[in-house]
Amino acid sequence: MGNSVLFQWSAQSPDGAQAIEVMPGFDWQVKGADIQMHPCPVASISTVRQYLLVLVHQRRPGAQVLAYRDRPDIVAEQPARPPDPPGMPPRRVWQEAGELMIAYAAQGKEMRETLSALVAFSAMNASGRRFVVGNVTAAVAVRAPEGKIDAAASERIRKSMRLDPAWLAETNANLKKAASAHGARQRQRIQAWHENEMAAISARGAAQRAAIRSDTIREVGRINAEGYARRQESQDRMHRNNVDTIREINRYHDPGSNRQVELSSHQNHGWRLDNGAYVSTNNPNFDPQRDLGAGGQEMKRVK
Repeated sequence: MGNSVLFQWSAQSPDGAQAIEVMPGFDWQVKGADIQMHPCPVASISTVRQYLLVLVHQRRPGAQVLAYRDRPDIVAEQPARPPDPPGMPPRRVWQEAGELMIAYAAQGKEMRETLSALVAFSAMNASGRRFVVGNVTAAVAVRAPEGKIDAAASERIRKSMRLDPAWLAETNANLKKAASAHGARQRQRIQAWHENEMAAISARGAAQRAAIRSDTIREVGRINAEGYARRQESQDRMHRNNVDTIREINRYHDPGSNRQVELSSHQNHGWRLDNGAYVSTNNPNFDPQRDLGAGGQEMKRVK
């Protein structure tokens, strides 16, 4: 439910050339270790380096990646994790931090930008299979013309950031409310499925006891079931569209995995690269081979 609450902060020079930005985080299920009923989206991101590369493709399409380094110092700064509540299934939790340096041209200048993030992974066994989720609370980007990035100032700003207790309390309350609403919707759907199944069983039993009425009962049951399904589908689609608007995402059909993926609604085109990563862009002439040096296929929007 972490994707339902996002925050963003930035500061920049008057000309906009130099800036530091705290970008919204992301919660996801690692592809191949996901659960269908889990509310988090599925993404092929299993390391902090993969997360940062996806972030670069979304934020700066066509940028050149100059360097990557692990940031164990950021991991070491994190407070100790409290123990899990009693009764919770055993899980393995670990953190990874890293930083990418990229290059691109903007406003006639050669720019340099660093992007850093801390990813918390959690793995457990659920329904007989391994289940892994990832969480990034926020990512930090620092940009400046070539040779002018002040790494020391950026570190001082990053280390000085604190969460306001009142904001955090309100955020946690909203997250709890969102989780409760999701659970209620799931229970309603399960109950509706159960009632539909019981109605079908009852209809079949009546047909067996009264063979002369069986054709009529089956036809009425089929019409009712189709009408219910159409209404339910319409309601689900309206609810999904409302949620997608709030979350600022577009859904795409990934032909490689035959599944839906979620990308930012701030871009109008979604691509799946041959390496499994996803790219969103507003460029209608985007060519992954030309722009990123990788093959890919544009995905169709799911309405």
